[in-house]
Amino acid sequence: QVTVPLLWEGRGVGAIVVARRRTDGFLPKECSLLESFADQAVVALQNSRLFNETQRALERQTATAEILDVIANSPGDVQPVLDAVAERARLLCKAEGGRVWLVEGEHLRGMTALLPLRKTSVAGRSVLERRSIHLTDVVPLIDSEYPDVRAMQAKYQHHAMLTMPLLREGEVLGVISLLRRQARAFTPAEIALLETFADQSVIAIEN
Repeated sequence: QVTVPLLWEGRGVGAIVVARRRTDGFLPKECSLLESFADQAVVALQNSRLFNETQRALERQTATAEILDVIANSPGDVQPVLDAVAERARLLCKAEGGRVWLVEGEHLRGMTALLPLRKTSVAGRSVLERRSIHLTDVVPLIDSEYPDVRAMQAKYQHHAMLTMPLLREGEVLGVISLLRRQARAFTPAEIALLETFADQSVIAIEN
């Protein structure tokens, strides 16, 4: 067996493994050829990463332009903008559900839904603690941490959740939340993208 690491800037990113049933080993030129294949694999991986990063950047720019257009066309009504923000965030972050909740006294309002503003819901805790909350699976935590989520989880059958508070000069205006039916974590890039959407929500509310 021969194992050749895939190295990128001194860091291992994978390996190529080749095995034979024979016991006569591999020739030096064969090992050298495998090293060449390993270098080519690293180049391919890097090109793929750069392509994906460029694609994500274009998607963010397109979403931002679309939301700014909605803001311009709805100067006196924030709800269409918040709906657009939630929908773009849901699509780009590969979630099945997305909503912007606004603080109204002791409640959070998201479109027609009303949620008590307390730590027993994920959105409520995100607002009260002024921080994002990322859960790969909320179901095991419903009884102990988030009982206010029980009815919503039963309705939408979601598992993964990501929330981001809407902050303006230290004041919390609301929260944007994403739901996934699978217990699959959001990536760092998706979390960063949701921060951008939260900032856009704040701009829309200010306008």
